[in-house]
Amino acid sequence: MISESSSAPRGFPLAEPMVVLAFVGDRVGRSLPSLQAASKATRRRQFANTHNRLGCMLVALTAFTVGCERQGSERYPVKGQIIIDGLPAERVMVQFHLDASDIDSGDRYPVALTDANGNFSLGDQSQVAGAVEGTYHVTFSWLSSADLDAVDKLKGKYAALERSAFSVKVPLEEPLRFELKSVSPKR
Repeated sequence: MISESSSAPRGFPLAEPMVVLAFVGDRVGRSLPSLQAASKATRRRQFANTHNRLGCMLVALTAFTVGCERQGSERYPVKGQIIIDGLPAERVMVQFHLDASDIDSGDRYPVALTDANGNFSLGDQSQVAGAVEGTYHVTFSWLSSADLDAVDKLKGKYAALERSAFSVKVPLEEPLRFELKSVSPKR
């Protein structure tokens, strides 16, 4: 039989658990910076690994495209200058469109971007210089910036193949010069 004694303490003392909690809190607080550093290092490694993989894929893709370079398509240099409203125009994308279905699609659409002096040198998507022989329609887009959200400052006036008034026969006898007019704002 259990007897109740009036002198026995009821419950348990709070001092011991409080000391344990204070000790655990102190240990956690001291280890937090090292946990954060480890987490940051892990994120850094993951970031580096991802970029290493992307770099390896880019190198492999480049090696593949170089290894698969088209043979038999003789290329001719195509250089020129873009003038808009009388001034050399930078960041104009010049795209040639060859109307020949028997030619590889990579050879049918060589493209270039003008430099600060409005000069361009044509190549295809794998940056093989020049263009194959043939007659091309030419389209232009004047990029507002080098960013991905750039817009055509010519507002599509020269970008549509169906409306292209420019035609070029390759091989060229001399560098090209295209004179364009900008789009005036509507009033």
